[in-house]
Amino acid sequence: MIIKPVETKYVIWFKKLLDDTGENTGMTICADRAEIKGKYLILYKKDSVVYFCPIKRIDSFYAREV
Repeated sequence: MIIKPVETKYVIWFKKLLDDTGENTGMTICADRAEIKGKYLILYKKDSVVYFCPIKRIDSFYAREV
């Protein structure tokens, strides 16, 4: 039996469109942890910042293990 480590993906939905296609309002990012510091959402992987965004742009976000 092989046991694989669990990876966490954060799904972020934005209040406004991300591009001009009119379809893309969300994204998925692999990270070890998420923090809200002040007015920002920060995602980390191995103590490095992989994503940084003002909270006012985010409609919702959640984590899921894959």
